[in-house]
Amino acid sequence: MRFLITGGAGFIGAALANRLAKEGHQVRVVDDLSAGDPNRLDRRVLFTRGDVSDRPKLWTLLQNVDCVYHLAARVLVSESILYPREYNEVNVGGTVSVMEAMRDAGVRRVVLASSGAVYGEQAHQPVREDLPPNPQSPYAVSKLAAEHYVRTIGALWGIETVALRIFNTYGPGQNLPVSHPPVVPRFLYQALRGGSLVIFGSGEQTRDFVYVDDVVAALISAATANDVDRRIINVGSGK
Repeated sequence: MRFLITGGAGFIGAALANRLAKEGHQVRVVDDLSAGDPNRLDRRVLFTRGDVSDRPKLWTLLQNVDCVYHLAARVLVSESILYPREYNEVNVGGTVSVMEAMRDAGVRRVVLASSGAVYGEQAHQPVREDLPPNPQSPYAVSKLAAEHYVRTIGALWGIETVALRIFNTYGPGQNLPVSHPPVVPRFLYQALRGGSLVIFGSGEQTRDFVYVDDVVAALISAATANDVDRRIINVGSGK
């Protein structure tokens, strides 16, 4: 198959691109490199630097593509609180741009990387897809809005859509920023250096952590699975 991955030089995107390339698929990646690194990519992956708001470039890359993985997004919850307009422009406007380009190029399936953050605080754990979303940050709102746009536009234009609500992903190649680092790589880094593992709050808060290879497996399955059109599916450990 022929795939285009937006945000494909990021942590999850590169892992997906490399797996697909190793399985013999033709893989194109577009990434603005605001958080990605093309050095992560297998040499068989065709990389293009670009923005998802650039519809002419998207249209060119989408020629003869069977399925799009839309992973391009801004993803820091704390940053979204400071810059909600920018998150709306990229995560919502960028998603609409991708859908328009897909329509014009005749691509018939898209897999959207959404987020478990759309659930917010829930009384029932683990969360199920039928629970009402309770987004508590502009990032979460933008992901929920992207889901609605993808499903609605897909139904109107005859594009098959699958939204995967991916929970806290960890694994090799994950960035460790100084500010608000992901929990699992931060703990590993501290442990390997003989440092303290600092837990904030009461320590009773819960998160679902899922290994990157499991996320990639779910993404690959979503591209070819039957009877998933307009489905929303959780991707996590369930624990």
